[in-house]
Order: sequence, then C-alpha cells, then structure tokens
Amino acid sequence: MSALVSVIVPAYNHQNYVQETIQSIVDQTFQAIELIVINDGSKDNTHQKIEEIRELCEQRFVSFKYINKENEGVVKTLNMGVKLAESPYVYIIASDDLAEQDAVEILYEFLSEHSE
Repeated sequence: MSALVSVIVPAYNHQNYVQETIQSIVDQTFQAIELIVINDGSKDNTHQKIEEIRELCEQRFVSFKYINKENEGVVKTLNMGVKLAESPYVYIIASDDLAEQDAVEILYEFLSEHSE
C-alpha cells in the first residue's frame, strides 16, 4: 500500500465549484488519500454543497475531515489544514480548481523519490 497523502481544500464562497473540486479528488488514481475540507465562513451555500457529498467522501477516502468555521482568512485556514494532516505529503487545492486524475499520484511519486 502507498503512503497516505493529505489533500486540503480551503473553501470560501464557492458554492458553484466546490463539489466539482471535491469530485476531482474522488476521481484520483491514487487511493490512499485523506481529504480535509475547511469552509472558512462562507456566506453562500458552500457548507450545504459540501454536506451533500459528505457520504461519498466518507466512503472514498481513508479519512475525511470537514471543518465549518468562522471566517479567518486563507492563511489561518491552511495552517489549520496542515495541522490536521496526518501525512507528510500534502496537496492543496482551492475550492474552485480541478485536479487532473493523476495529480496526487504524480505528487506522491515525485516526493517519495526526492525527499530532499
């Protein structure tokens, strides 16, 4: 089994995109993924959109963590995500971006071969 990779998705007011972003992580060729999604106090329906796919995330990922918190900005949100990560391998993706299907696998292979 491969080592775990922690994927962190900081989300803020991306109700129209966050499900597609998470789906792009669900569709990864790499299997050993911990998904950490942090909603940084969105004023739109981002929280509801994440909750709609919670069950899929809980089934697909080794671990799924979802934090719905007050707005503190992207830096504090990312620091929280890194602290929650259980892997030294971290992939950060904005909640309005899409990952290629092999993005996490490529990251893992490169970092495991180039630890420096």
